[in-house]
Amino acid sequence: MFIRAKEGKLAPTTPLPVGCGYCGSKANLKFCGACKTVVYCSRDHQLKHYNAHKTACYLVAESRERYWFELEQITGDCGGPANLANLIKIFGADYLVIHFYLNGFTNSCRSLVRALRLINNRRSVKEQLRHCMDMLEVMRADETGLRFHVPSLMIRLNKDQQCFDFMKWYAKQGSRRQDSWCNPSLPFLDIKSADGLEDPGLIYNVKKLNPMSQGVNTAIVLALLKLRLIFDLQTLQAASQTIGRFVPFEILYLINRYVIRSGSMAQKRRFLEELDHTEEITRQEGQVMHLLKTVQQFNSFIWPAVIACKVYPLNQTCEPGSQGEARVVVTQCGACWFETPGAIDYLKKQMADLETLPSTRMESRTRLRPVMT
Repeated sequence: MFIRAKEGKLAPTTPLPVGCGYCGSKANLKFCGACKTVVYCSRDHQLKHYNAHKTACYLVAESRERYWFELEQITGDCGGPANLANLIKIFGADYLVIHFYLNGFTNSCRSLVRALRLINNRRSVKEQLRHCMDMLEVMRADETGLRFHVPSLMIRLNKDQQCFDFMKWYAKQGSRRQDSWCNPSLPFLDIKSADGLEDPGLIYNVKKLNPMSQGVNTAIVLALLKLRLIFDLQTLQAASQTIGRFVPFEILYLINRYVIRSGSMAQKRRFLEELDHTEEITRQEGQVMHLLKTVQQFNSFIWPAVIACKVYPLNQTCEPGSQGEARVVVTQCGACWFETPGAIDYLKKQMADLETLPSTRMESRTRLRPVMT
């Protein structure tokens, strides 16, 4: 089942909605009986929201039913949870056999994730992330490009540190042998508390931005992670200049922990106690600008599409460097930019410099099918 989103303006919403799908109330909430994702505070509000919700509700309910059917088949065959260790007990360490066996399950899971994208609330994003991580657990080689969608979902849930750890782990794997992905005894996503302020070149390689537009997602998300750290550093700078000289370091530390938003910054006690962050802010701004330029040279339509804050119909094919390709990328990872306060305004200020950059990609007439979750 291929789900197409309707084109339309997407208003920034921070944080993600958690209340009634109609009025936003957080009292007396009950789930929609079909999709199990949207909640309502009353039957009356559910009826008033029906026309806006019915399409997404039907698609989510239908996709979830198929997903549970496939999952029950696998758990029955495994005699337990559908994890890599149990699958190897049945099929051995033959990655291609396991891949073929899981085809129905992975297709149903991708369909459910696509359907859940039509619902913009915290429960939907959490469920999307959970299903993506479940698929990566059993298909760690990730031929479908899931690892390029997970970071955006993590940022939307304010899991900045987990997002950076996730991207760095996959970046460090390189060209592992196919059979090694079928070894559950090998570490998986074991990088914790990586330094989000480090050189972005350790996470992505501009020369490896492939024509299917997947690698550029990493640069887009990494630029936002860095930008969120800059916002936190600027907040710490303002707090330190205002009250830092009048309170003990212990009190300043507690205040700074309260005002920052990034979990990654919360772990850096040095920055929480310092009074001047000008040097680090300048260094991070240089890294962000480098990432913005990399994306601009890859496809000059991506940043204007992000600024437009729109959701687009997903085309089956697109030309390299085209608006269609840009819309595919923005559909995959643009929401985290829309939902970060100040990110779009920062990007608008940089567009004058970005628009003058020439494209570095070779022109191609080959029509491409984007890999989607």
